[in-house]
Amino acid sequence: MSVIDAINRWDKRYGWSLLGFVLAAIFGTVSFYTEFVRDRRPQLRYEVVSDASVLDVKEQLGNLEIIYDGRDIKKAKQSLRVVVTRITNEGADDILIGSYDQRSPLGFRVSGGNLLRAEILSTSNDYLRQTLRIDAAAPDTALFTPVIIESGEWFTVKSLILHAEGSLPALQPVGKIAGVRGIRVVDSTQAAANPGFLVTAFSGGPWVQATRLLAYFFGFILLIVAVVAPTAAISSVFAKRRRRKHVAEFKSLTKRALTERDEYIFERYIENDVPYLRMLQHASSDQQLLNREVQRHQRRREEFGDVWVESEVLMSSTEAPHPQVFRRSFAVEDMMKSGFIFEREGRWYVDPELSATLNEFVQFLRIKGVDYSEVRVSPRRDAPNRTLHPTREKNARG
Repeated sequence: MSVIDAINRWDKRYGWSLLGFVLAAIFGTVSFYTEFVRDRRPQLRYEVVSDASVLDVKEQLGNLEIIYDGRDIKKAKQSLRVVVTRITNEGADDILIGSYDQRSPLGFRVSGGNLLRAEILSTSNDYLRQTLRIDAAAPDTALFTPVIIESGEWFTVKSLILHAEGSLPALQPVGKIAGVRGIRVVDSTQAAANPGFLVTAFSGGPWVQATRLLAYFFGFILLIVAVVAPTAAISSVFAKRRRRKHVAEFKSLTKRALTERDEYIFERYIENDVPYLRMLQHASSDQQLLNREVQRHQRRREEFGDVWVESEVLMSSTEAPHPQVFRRSFAVEDMMKSGFIFEREGRWYVDPELSATLNEFVQFLRIKGVDYSEVRVSPRRDAPNRTLHPTREKNARG
């Protein structure tokens, strides 16, 4: 019994509405996740949104002096940076005053430099703007006064840092808040310096995009050819090996007196598979259509010469041609050269012996399990297909 059947049975027994039951299940699942599964603890994130050098002197000038607080920081091989950091409560719960540990207040420490100044740059609400203060407890540390940070609220801090040339300072969170396992630090400036995949893929003007599109298109085609061509070649080799095995088994089991002329059927099956046999049986089953196709072939041959003949032979030798090809045109030239069809008194006929071999071979392939869903076994006709090919008629009388 399926789940839907069980729900319908409960609906009939207890008078529940199926839609109401489904909605109750959905909202119950959401409520269970929200109340019992979802992590509602507060989560703090320090995000570096800006990190820029105050001094960017590329040329070395001997008389240049950069004085800060009475010191020439240029001669001391030092530099100044302004770092803007956003502190956000990403959790579902608020951070309350009682959540702070007074022995380990919240703040940040600068590694690789000295913190000269830190100030609140902006806040997400008036409460934080009016209440939050920063205390520079040491040359490398800034501490925040305990404030309520509700879920989704934030504030930004601008820090001025003195550091040695050739090295970049880093900010490390300090402090302990109840329920916060760790403070995550994200450097958005690195993400901006290293654009994502989509930005890189779709960057550039219209001509760049057009050139890229063409390159991708032809590259995709070449990739398909590189993958499909070897696979098709290997598949063709195994398919021909399987068809040769079918021919060998048929020759060992048949009671017909096979001749070299019958090899035409077997060779075409090995090279072209089922569709070619279907074309031969179609030619055997409809003499009027066969004569019309022969006349059409002769007209095309007179009009186009050897070009038409070569194109038709190429069609007959193509690996596994589509059946629709043979619905429009028979491989007339190939059937003529092989003796599968012959002319008598201006009419064209199928050699009955070859047709019989063809039908028996098709029946054998059906027994072997070969898919012949589109192959129709042509019925034996009393006339004119019983007319023997002149060579066979002579051999029969002899």
